[in-house]
Amino acid sequence: MKSSFTSILCCYLFTAGFLPLAAGQVPRTPKNRLGVDIVSLSDGPKLYGVVLGKTDRGDVKMAIERTWLKKTHPQLFKTYRSRELAADKKLAEQSIQRIAQWSQERAGDALLSTFLEDEKKRIQAAVDQPENEPMFIVPELSQDEIRNVYVQPMERRKITGLAWQNGLANPTITSTKTLIKRLEEKQVDIQSEVVNLVNELPPMPHSDKQWSAKVALVEHVYRPPLEYQGTGSTLFPSGEPLDAGKLLGPILGNENPLLKQLSEQLGLGAPPIQENPDWWKTAREGAERKESKGVFVIRMSQDYTSPEVKVDGHFFAKHVDGSWFEVVHLQAASPIQQQSQQSLERLRQEPQVKQIFDTLDQLGLPGGNPQVELALRHGAATQTALANLRTQLDEFLATYTRQLDTPAVPIR
Repeated sequence: MKSSFTSILCCYLFTAGFLPLAAGQVPRTPKNRLGVDIVSLSDGPKLYGVVLGKTDRGDVKMAIERTWLKKTHPQLFKTYRSRELAADKKLAEQSIQRIAQWSQERAGDALLSTFLEDEKKRIQAAVDQPENEPMFIVPELSQDEIRNVYVQPMERRKITGLAWQNGLANPTITSTKTLIKRLEEKQVDIQSEVVNLVNELPPMPHSDKQWSAKVALVEHVYRPPLEYQGTGSTLFPSGEPLDAGKLLGPILGNENPLLKQLSEQLGLGAPPIQENPDWWKTAREGAERKESKGVFVIRMSQDYTSPEVKVDGHFFAKHVDGSWFEVVHLQAASPIQQQSQQSLERLRQEPQVKQIFDTLDQLGLPGGNPQVELALRHGAATQTALANLRTQLDEFLATYTRQLDTPAVPIR
């Protein structure tokens, strides 16, 4: 898969102030001990930053720490900055046109209209008074300008990203070994901390597909969100919060009879299901009826032989040409044996679930039956996994709906 403009930096978040560089410098550290990529230009200079991928023409986009470039290669910075200002103006004009059309389509939505008007003013002001420069400048280097490219392993890139994120001085020219030591001194959890610097990127072009994705995500936040949930291709509209009884009900009920599975000598196990390529048709048709430009679909597994429950979340958006496409696929899992008794009892008392267990009691399968209890654990694990999935969606929305001009949504 090709690296997109944001797919490499989409895990970086700028959360602290940065210390200024003492002076512009070229790293003295060997390249295999740095955490930044290196692009050697044909006319001599080397650029240090993060290679964001190649265009179809073979050109390279590279995110470079703005302060470092300004002090180390002032003439190059002047050239790239001039290009950036011209591009920003062109992008602002396109964004404002798109926002105007969007505002007209949703004129009756007060909350969304306010957000769009604020964004239009912000984008125009950034062009009229470009004082607030993001941390990275992202020049596009033509194939003819480049002599060679050296790309670091992702684990070293992450160290440098964490250094930028946590305000360390001079990450561009410092070895990852030294950066690790400094991060540990600041008690940064290198393994678990997620790095995300997308908000430190300059405005970027959005294809029609990327803009459609942005529109769908923003409307999911500023208009009543449309969501479906279910198993396989059996989907039904869901509200917020999700109804735990409805999640467990179809699993224990007629759609996939647990009673039949309980009678099998080898124990629980879901029959093989052949995937329907148009499994989300119900959600798409529901979105069309409601004139929604996006829909979030949650699918749950019914495999009772698995030690964990897995749930998938798919966000779909409507393209400007009328077709639909997947924006992002999220996944979450929860081990069934790690569910607390409190969560099990809460689920058991859900009205729909309680009715099912009353029916099982009447059929001679009391609640203490190990296989019935196993099903209950699957239901509780489903709730836990769904909460995890919801957190992932919220984080994704927070990243890509804060501003309209950056970052562009990385389309699968």
